[in-house]
Amino acid sequence: MAAQPSGVSTSHPPVPEDREGEQNKPLMVQEEAVNDLLCHLDAYMSMGPNGIHQRVLRELAEELAKPLSITYQQS
Repeated sequence: MAAQPSGVSTSHPPVPEDREGEQNKPLMVQEEAVNDLLCHLDAYMSMGPNGIHQRVLRELAEELAKPLSITYQQS
């Protein structure tokens, strides 16, 4: 039997959980989770492709959390 190269796993891939019927359930995006993510943005990083600086998103987290959570949930 040949030796395995280092870093190669011989274990089997994980078996997906039984998610029967879950694909039709809407994704629940909670306002608190969106607010928490916005509050933890690094204000010193440059703006992203949307042209909005992360500092602005962080400072307006409380005002943006609800409309963003609704938008994410409906998309």
